[in-house]
Amino acid sequence: MKLQPIARAVALLLPLAAHAQDMAAASPMWSGSSGYINTPSATMRPDGHWVAGLAHASPYTTLFVGLQALPWLEVTGRYQQTSGVAGFDPRYGAGYGSYKDKAVGLKARLWQQDAFGLGGLPAVAVGVDDTGIGTEVFASQYLVASRQWQLGQLRAEGSVGYGRQRIDGLFGGVRLQHERWPAWGLVIDYDRIDFRRDVGARQVGLDQRRIGRWNGAVEYHSPRGWGVQLGQRDGQPSVQVSLSIPLGQRSFSPKTTEPAPYVYLGERLARPRWDTDLVNQAQMALALREEGLRDVAIHLDGTTLRAQWRSNRYLDSSRAVGRALRVLLAHGPASMQRIEVTTLTEGMPTLHYSVDDLPALARFFAGGAGLDELGTGVTVRQANPDDAPPAPAERTAWLDDARIHTLLPTNRPLPDGQDTGVPLDRALGGETPEGHSWRLGPQLQVFFNDPSGALKASINARAQGRLRLGPATAFDVSASARVLENISDVTQPSNSLLPHVRSDVAEYFRGSRLKLDRAVVNHFWRPADHWYARASAGLYETMFAGTGAQVMYVPERARWSADLAVDALAQRDFRQPFKLRDYRTTTALASVHREWPLQITTTLRAGRFLAGDSGARVEIKREFASGVQVGLWYSHTNGRDITSPGSASSPYRDKGVFISVPFDAVGSKHSSRVASIAISPWTRDVGQMVESPADLRLVLERGTLRTLQSDNPLAALGGVDAEERP
Repeated sequence: MKLQPIARAVALLLPLAAHAQDMAAASPMWSGSSGYINTPSATMRPDGHWVAGLAHASPYTTLFVGLQALPWLEVTGRYQQTSGVAGFDPRYGAGYGSYKDKAVGLKARLWQQDAFGLGGLPAVAVGVDDTGIGTEVFASQYLVASRQWQLGQLRAEGSVGYGRQRIDGLFGGVRLQHERWPAWGLVIDYDRIDFRRDVGARQVGLDQRRIGRWNGAVEYHSPRGWGVQLGQRDGQPSVQVSLSIPLGQRSFSPKTTEPAPYVYLGERLARPRWDTDLVNQAQMALALREEGLRDVAIHLDGTTLRAQWRSNRYLDSSRAVGRALRVLLAHGPASMQRIEVTTLTEGMPTLHYSVDDLPALARFFAGGAGLDELGTGVTVRQANPDDAPPAPAERTAWLDDARIHTLLPTNRPLPDGQDTGVPLDRALGGETPEGHSWRLGPQLQVFFNDPSGALKASINARAQGRLRLGPATAFDVSASARVLENISDVTQPSNSLLPHVRSDVAEYFRGSRLKLDRAVVNHFWRPADHWYARASAGLYETMFAGTGAQVMYVPERARWSADLAVDALAQRDFRQPFKLRDYRTTTALASVHREWPLQITTTLRAGRFLAGDSGARVEIKREFASGVQVGLWYSHTNGRDITSPGSASSPYRDKGVFISVPFDAVGSKHSSRVASIAISPWTRDVGQMVESPADLRLVLERGTLRTLQSDNPLAALGGVDAEERP
């Protein structure tokens, strides 16, 4: 990279010393990166901002996503088609169609505008495009400087940069907006794209395009996040549509259907009347159940009220505890001086809350005191194994539904503030008081880049059920019916030289349209302080059955944890749900998880993988304020996958991205459900893991570990967010 043009590019922006203004309407460039039309800028989106869209200018059609992963780091990914250029030799991939390419881009800001106290200093960023995945035929590296300023009612942004490889030389761009029409923008850029480097350039005439071209467009961005850009790109009409979502926002939907926190206007009863008033106890148990609590056990020990439960409704443990404490505070005996609460996760004691200052807690719930005023009156720690539910005879307020409705007079209304309707997230599911549950929902499976077709997918209807066999034991089963799919159309057999632990996926779709995906028994327990354990047996997933165990260590108030999972596995038959194939293996993976600032989690796994290969896998993810998690993984093992896209000199390494979205962020009511999807560029056999029946890290992460590792573990104790308050 030449330094003289870079210095000239930065110097061009130094005189633009004016007050910085955020650009209200700003479509991404064609690759999903913040920029103009064909050129990038040094401007960064707000932290956690996610954008997805589709761009077209003949012969290119690009599906892109972009994420402001860190305040200074942008990550983009795209899937691009070049019309008129064959993707495969017709003899081997007639159904694949035009050439398609995947690419990943990174852009890091070196410093912000006006950094170091130097007025007029532009923001500067360095970026790489199409690196680390696939062909890298669109690879570029660049340095760009950007400056925003305002002239009267006109807002402007200008950028100048220098690139090499596909971006070959000096480039720049300008965006203009008027305060009267802040949703509209005018974009002009000058690119230095060398189209001769592109695959099939001679076939479609790209080699005739000159290096150095002006592009222009008009863009509109709705306040709701969607945008359109229309113009001319590379001498061709261009169109782009995009959608932006601020993942750094706590919630995308007000909790308009969330029941108000419990309010009871009656008086607390004195003992011994409290011990014998079953109506009061029934009201308390009913109110706790309507807060989404199950396996409730309440026991009065002198002046201390001890309660335990599991919550299926809230992701945040403190939110569930806060709403339940309102009930206990209202219905506990007048002599009560202390409340202790132990939360259960899969039957295991996980968190222990102690409330020593009940008057302060009452003032806090009434709005007369802030969370900081509670001081040490409310504390939370990791529960001990001996924080177990009391014996059934001591469950003073444990009443089943039939007993509750028998004790409550038929003309007596439900306690104030309770929701008598059917919860929104149970429209296709339900749960009995004993913890048996069922749920129906859609399932999407996606596979990329088979020679018979670029995109293979299956849309399924999926039924899931759980039968509680004991307080910490459950039988989980799921089955799916294929509604629409084209994965079974894949006819080319896998050419992998490793055991076909994943690459024969199409074979599993050629059998019955109804599949038994999982039928497994899981048992959980706490072997010692800070230790958690699980044992499993049955049909783990569509491709494997087995038996196994996992142990996990969680130190007190530490930002790390570790676990070990060992599973003896057998590959399932393609068609018969209970028949096993000849392939047998044992996987053993040790994992260390570390929490970092900005809700970043890194995981290092090492051991023996599904195809018998040994090595390591690294995972990095970030959880945003909305609860959405976005991450990636990369594995490196001794399994030499040298078939395409690997080679003898560069074996393929398994890699991919994943995202999980909590229903809590998008629904009008709190929910503990989470939807997840993982995408890998190729379906290969190296570095693969079996789907865990119930990974302890995921079981404990959002409720238990987030609370223990948080700097403010009681933040949701009030039970409501600002948008839920009257």
